[in-house]
Amino acid sequence: MGGLHTMSHITQHLTFDNLPSLPQLPFLKKVVGNLWQHSEVMAVWRGGSLARGHGDPYSDIDLRIAIETSHISRWERPDFEGLFDGQPLAHHLMRFGEN
Repeated sequence: MGGLHTMSHITQHLTFDNLPSLPQLPFLKKVVGNLWQHSEVMAVWRGGSLARGHGDPYSDIDLRIAIETSHISRWERPDFEGLFDGQPLAHHLMRFGEN
C-alpha cells in the first residue's frame, strides 16, 4: 500500500526509511506532519511512483488520506495553504462506506 501509516503507528514512530533520498522527501515529511495534526486523519499513504519504488527527482507526490466519516465535509474543500504551503495540482475526494 505504499507506506501506510495509521494513527496507532504514528504515535509510536513515523519513518521514511524506505524512501530513497529524493528532493521531494523534506516536503513529504512536512506535509505528513501537518496532516497528523488533525485528529480526524486516520491514515496517510503514498501512491504513484514513490509508492512503487520507482520515484525519481521529477516524480510528483501522490498522497491518499483517510478521514473519519463524521469530518468528511471539512475535507471537501480543505485548507491547502495551511497543509501544503501552497495549492496542489489536483484534489480528488472519494467517499467509501455507507455515506
